[in-house]
Formats: sequence, C-alpha cells, structure tokens
Amino acid sequence: MISIIAAIGENRELGKSGSLLWHLPKDFKYFKEMTLNKAIIMGRKTFESIGKALPNRQSIVITSQDDWHQDGAIRASGLIDAVNKAQELNLPIMIIGGGDIYRQSIPTVDTMYLTEVKGSFPYADTFFPEFEKKDWIEISRIHNEKDEDNDFEFDFVEYKKK
Repeated sequence: MISIIAAIGENRELGKSGSLLWHLPKDFKYFKEMTLNKAIIMGRKTFESIGKALPNRQSIVITSQDDWHQDGAIRASGLIDAVNKAQELNLPIMIIGGGDIYRQSIPTVDTMYLTEVKGSFPYADTFFPEFEKKDWIEISRIHNEKDEDNDFEFDFVEYKKK
C-alpha cells in the first residue's frame, strides 16, 4: 500500500520557496504520527527544506544528482526506484512531497491523507496536483478550529481510491 500525506490550502497550495504557508502544530503532530515507522519518499528539495532525515522513519530521496548523499537517507533516481527501495525494506510507504512527486504518485497511491487548510494563499509557488474527486471516497474528516497555536481552521481528511 502506498499513501500520500500533504497539507494543502483551498486552491491546493503547498508552499512558497521551500517553506510552508502556515503554522499548524496539530498538523505537525499528525504528520509525525502518520509517518512513524514508514518509508517516507520525497524529492530532494523537500528533504532539504526539512533539513535532515526524520527519526524513526526511513527517508528515500528522489534526485537526479548521482553524487547526492545524506546521513539517514537513501538516494533514488525516480519514483519507481524509490518505491522499489521502500518495498525491499518491507515498510509501509508514505509520499511526502513535493508537488512534482505528488503529481507522479497520484496514479499509483491507494490512500491520501490531506490536511485541508481553510485559507487561500495567492503567493504560493508550489501546488498539490489536481485529482478527480470522483475517483476517491472520503473515508473520514476531522475538523480542527483555529486557536492560539494554529493559525487557520483545517480538516484532516482521508481519501481512498475507488
């Protein structure tokens, strides 16, 4: 089983210049819980925006740079290579970004865990790809109110492919 996890704005915004557009500690906690003990597949820019391999997860980084290496991360030449390496480790697979990796992944994933942020971010430069909602079933939706720690309202939504 291959899953995607992403936080997106109302217009599918993901980020700007390698940074998130919002501050949502509840979403950070959710991301950690959902990715622990899994192979997390990401592009090199996403890895660099995180800054290091995340503990208790196996980072698999897609890059065309043959000489790229980082402690705690496995280099992959493309999405198929990354999935094969994750399967060799016998770990559940979670795609964590960025936009191009999500675009390549959507046809192959079974589940999407989307944090849908209630806000529009016109300055975003990275977007989650469009997907056909008719091809997915909403399994659950958990609403979170804006509060002193979380800048926006948001929903944790689980979608399964039909």
